[in-house]
Amino acid sequence: MTGYIERCILLSMSKRIKGLTESNIRRMYDKNKWSTLRIAKELECDDESVRQAMKRFNIAIRNKSEALKLRKMTKEHKAKITANVLKLHKGKFGDKHPAWKGGRYIDSYGYVIRRIDGRVIKEHRYVVEQHLKYKLKTWHEVHHINGIRTDNRLENLEVVVNEHKRKDWLRRNAQTAS
Repeated sequence: MTGYIERCILLSMSKRIKGLTESNIRRMYDKNKWSTLRIAKELECDDESVRQAMKRFNIAIRNKSEALKLRKMTKEHKAKITANVLKLHKGKFGDKHPAWKGGRYIDSYGYVIRRIDGRVIKEHRYVVEQHLKYKLKTWHEVHHINGIRTDNRLENLEVVVNEHKRKDWLRRNAQTAS
């Protein structure tokens, strides 16, 4: 009996809130990628009513990571986050931060990554670039001769040209030039 009463209350709530229909919610939530808060603001109701209606219409609610991917940050929001980070770290970034580990870490593929002059680069490419005094192009691949991805000694590295990548790069740049 209680289930019936709850359904009647929900049904009467959705009738009272103009626009809280399945088609409207699907359009705003799925097609326009709006949040439940934005839908609630648009329909002039609270977000809990929107969530209940979505549950009733079997519309899956996005998890937090999916919702964050859709979020477009305003300049004000970015500035607020930056201010909070600065306050939290008290201006200590990079080598001034107490947790600094030299700007060097190993990525999930096993390559050593370094932060050099504000840019993140694979260390083996950086070592070869410094030796050649030339910035490698995207089609240059640097191979580890012994197969150990953390062994970035110059004698263990060789540069190979990937012809497929090179031709693709040339084709794309020829299109933009003409």
